[in-house]
Amino acid sequence: MSHDGMTVLARRRETVRRARVEELLIRFAEEEDEGSCALLDPQIPPYFLTRRIEQREVIVAELDGEVVACLRFEFLGARAPLISLLAVRPDLQGEGIGRHLIEFLEEYLRDLGYNALMCAAREGSPDFEGWLRRLGFQECGFLSGMHPDGSGEVFFRKSLE
Repeated sequence: MSHDGMTVLARRRETVRRARVEELLIRFAEEEDEGSCALLDPQIPPYFLTRRIEQREVIVAELDGEVVACLRFEFLGARAPLISLLAVRPDLQGEGIGRHLIEFLEEYLRDLGYNALMCAAREGSPDFEGWLRRLGFQECGFLSGMHPDGSGEVFFRKSLE
């Protein structure tokens, strides 16, 4: 990984769903990625996505020239970066792309001096919660009533030290 946080070649010649992959590129989103990110994150208002991209708070995974995943994060106060979205194209889920996005973010945050990363999972998402635990996240809280159906969010924290 590069230390400038701009562009990273995460894997070379990796097999993804029986297709030969020349490069999986993990990088910060750019203005021209807005359409692809909006397809992966359809609930975000366009102006909000534009602002997040300008502030370097969106990371994408590019496979053979196509954006196939995105991670959006934000800063909650001075010491609490939070992953607010992780979306991988459905046919590529389970291939390690989300893990590469998180690893890129972790390195970037370490370079900025952060010592922890947070993420939230919708209540009743055992697969996602288990995946976060396998990546080293630990449950640290719960916020009830976050969604129209009354379900809440389970919060996780990972040390970056």
